[in-house]
Amino acid sequence: MQTVSLTQSQDIVRVVDMVNPSVVTIDTTGTTAPAVARRSSPAPGSGFIVSANGLILTNNHVVMNSSTLSVTLNDGRQLPATVVTTDVAHDLALIQSR
Repeated sequence: MQTVSLTQSQDIVRVVDMVNPSVVTIDTTGTTAPAVARRSSPAPGSGFIVSANGLILTNNHVVMNSSTLSVTLNDGRQLPATVVTTDVAHDLALIQSR
């Protein structure tokens, strides 16, 4: 039996390698908000896949007032998404890619 010792930085790299495939980029366009709060260009955010059926956890401020959502997966594929529910008080949102 061989004992392997890891440093803290090695542990972090290992964890990043393990979770990286579940991290997504979320692009939003348009808005349903009043003119004062409108965004005219995409506002990217991030999230992570929490289920095999495409549920993604992100922040409410990422999706707030957006009219369309697009998710870019780790492998480069882009998928449309919709908001499932939000929790404004905790700044959380659950979206689903299609």
